[in-house]
Amino acid sequence: TLSLLEEKGFHALDYRWFCATAHYRKFLTFSWENISQARDAHRAFRRRVKPLLEAHAASKAALLDGQELSKAAAAWQKQFEDAIGNDINLPKVLGIAHSLLKAEDVTDAEKGRLILDWDRVVGVEIETEIPEPPKREADEALKAWIESKLAERAAARETKDWAGSDAIRLEMAEKEVLVRDTPEGQVWTLI
Repeated sequence: TLSLLEEKGFHALDYRWFCATAHYRKFLTFSWENISQARDAHRAFRRRVKPLLEAHAASKAALLDGQELSKAAAAWQKQFEDAIGNDINLPKVLGIAHSLLKAEDVTDAEKGRLILDWDRVVGVEIETEIPEPPKREADEALKAWIESKLAERAAARETKDWAGSDAIRLEMAEKEVLVRDTPEGQVWTLI
């Protein structure tokens, strides 16, 4: 339930973002790992968009908001409309939005304007401030258990026992420990 997600540090808008990552005709696989990754992506997107929204607000204050979109911004708008028109393809819309953030042919103010417009469809209330999730701390017993499981998992991966490695990851997820593999090694966080 939503209240359980909130108890674990997720905001309702994190869940909405999670839902938007799957097409409505496909199954959405819930796991703590999947929703944690969606939350992290959602929060990172918000951090990257904030200065664009500020640039848009400044241009709006300068009465530039009523201007037509540049050709480049209009092309991005068409990509968005095509994705929405193609069976409400929200995962594609999120991909387009991420690509827009990197675009060099569109001003920050136009990016902010497009993101706000698109959010009327995606509905993650991009202008709403949401609190960062509380940081949970592991006690010494849990830390010891995590370190032993990470060592077991590393040994399984070293012998290419992928099923064993995945089983350990799932066991850890049941105890609300999310494990990510990075170039620097295994990294864990509490959900």
